[in-house]
Amino acid sequence: MRAFRPARGTTAAPLVLVLHGYGGDGASQLDWFGLSRFEGVHLVAPDGTLDSTGRRFWNATERCCDFEGTRVDDVRYLTSLIDDVAARHPVDRARVYAVGLSNGGAMALRLACDASDRVAAVVTFAAPWFDAPACAPKLPFAVRHLHGTADRMVPYEGGGLAKGIHPNAKGGHLSARAIVASFAKIAGCTGPLVEDATLDLDRTVPGDETTIARHGGCKAPVELWTLRGSGHVPPPLRDAFADETWRFLSAQHR
Repeated sequence: MRAFRPARGTTAAPLVLVLHGYGGDGASQLDWFGLSRFEGVHLVAPDGTLDSTGRRFWNATERCCDFEGTRVDDVRYLTSLIDDVAARHPVDRARVYAVGLSNGGAMALRLACDASDRVAAVVTFAAPWFDAPACAPKLPFAVRHLHGTADRMVPYEGGGLAKGIHPNAKGGHLSARAIVASFAKIAGCTGPLVEDATLDLDRTVPGDETTIARHGGCKAPVELWTLRGSGHVPPPLRDAFADETWRFLSAQHR
């Protein structure tokens, strides 16, 4: 674990797992998400496994991104990190969250699917999710999915992952709307996806490029944030991104 920033104080604090994208690392991802200025939270930003190309990955689904079939058990690894931090620091076990970019976003979803009794909410950015990944959580969990419409690596409208990621990479990922719809079904949402606000998150795109849409009647919140004109990994986003991410996560608990 390359990056760990404990909460200040002696009272039990929430814990956030910060998961990097394919080829990334924990320390850089922690900086990109901008969550470090929140002092009342334990931030855990681990590194994934190295593949033969020298890139780090998470084994989130059959297609992303254990391209070489190592079958590393990253759910077990990440839950063990939660336990390790909790053994050394006061952790509020009812408020454990995951935030991930791309492959890390898919891993955040996988973790919540398999350990929903331990993870209350996830925020994903540009995460690929596929046609039939098994997700049968014991408990509903909150999901906020952000995705740029100009993403060429993991296209907003779904389809194939960009060529050149890895020789064994395969396509078939769902569109951003379909991803959110699948988790809305899991959360028992009864209302449609409704746009109700806009926000300026991407410094490189003029105006309020982000459209916020939410499902209604859910056992846990499910949201889609569409960044019109934004790519796969924009430059560090405005402070509002970290603020809104923490506001969403911190409101959820087990």
